[in-house]
Amino acid sequence: MLNVLLVDDEVLVRKFMRSLMDWESEGFQIRGEASHGEEALDMLMAEPIDIVITDIRMPVMDGLKLTERIRELKLPCKIIILTGYDDFQYTRKALQLQVQDYIHKPTVTSEELLATLTHIAQELKKSQSAEWVQRLMWDGAQDKRKKVITRLLSASADPSQQVDHLIPLLREQFSFPEGFRFALFSVTLPRDYRPEYASSALTVNLEMMEEQAELYFQQASPDTQTIVTRIDDRLAVISEKLPENPLTELQDKLRADYSAEVMGTVSPGYHRLEELPRVYKQCSDELERMIQEQQEHAHTHVLIVKALQFIHERYMEELTLERIGEHIHMSSAYFSRLFYKETGINFSEHLTKVRIEQAKRLLENSNLKIYEIAEKAGYQNSKYFLKLFRDYTGMTPGDYRESTKNRP
Repeated sequence: MLNVLLVDDEVLVRKFMRSLMDWESEGFQIRGEASHGEEALDMLMAEPIDIVITDIRMPVMDGLKLTERIRELKLPCKIIILTGYDDFQYTRKALQLQVQDYIHKPTVTSEELLATLTHIAQELKKSQSAEWVQRLMWDGAQDKRKKVITRLLSASADPSQQVDHLIPLLREQFSFPEGFRFALFSVTLPRDYRPEYASSALTVNLEMMEEQAELYFQQASPDTQTIVTRIDDRLAVISEKLPENPLTELQDKLRADYSAEVMGTVSPGYHRLEELPRVYKQCSDELERMIQEQQEHAHTHVLIVKALQFIHERYMEELTLERIGEHIHMSSAYFSRLFYKETGINFSEHLTKVRIEQAKRLLENSNLKIYEIAEKAGYQNSKYFLKLFRDYTGMTPGDYRESTKNRP
């Protein structure tokens, strides 16, 4: 169950967000609500919060300042920004602060909210898996960790026997399959090969190597890459020669945030040293694919934000797929598909929502005539505007204006 904090200065908005879905049945729990950023920070310091859903514009401390403070304090939570029709300058700033996602408050649906939360939940799971791998070598009794390294250093110079001895020990100490695979790959990949040491000299130097292992446990810092590097250096004297490969850069990639997920897909059968180059090639290909997908998604996300800003700035003008596609240097057909993929609704539906919402604001806050409001909302044909407004709101513009007069 992931803990969620709702931050908005409007009580009705917070109630609306609560009502959009059955939070707990989907794996989320609303742990609290706040009406501004300072109140939210107090809760974040007191409660274990995984996801913050915050409005941008609020008194005392707005959503952007709250996001900045969360980043400064290095609080381990994901952030979703709630935006309105006039918030695009703020939205750009929010993207620079690396918020996880944003939701368009006036048009948000339960499906969109659930999809956003599910995506973030997957990111959190991936991040937690990576952190678990980092802790794997350090949690538990120190003597067990020392036992692994000492056994590793004192094993036979024959690499096949080395692995055969090590596998049962690793199975004993690291019972989870994913952890076992990562630990095994981490401690068996050599950086170089020195055949002159792979001899009985190991026996002569065993005492010194065990002392080094003891020192290693006393001085090592809990950082996975440091651990792996030091173990690799010790293994250089007992490892089988591998085909020369530019593996250093790949090793760094494999030990980044995706390492746990990628290694988790590798079959336990790949435990022989001679198979490591092929396995690393498979992992490298998978990493390249994942990185490319991320880069493509980031690029298209920026283009759609640019298109949305154009729509919200020029909704009163004649807007077509062709015009917006030209604005972001994209064909109209591709823009149409991409817009739907990123927002969940088609372009014409979104444009209608923007225009009708603007018309509603004008009906509430001005004395303009209906045809004047239609023009300001982007409709030259008043009859067409009346039909769309009725379809969208269930009432005529006149009835809507009257209904707003009775609001408290």
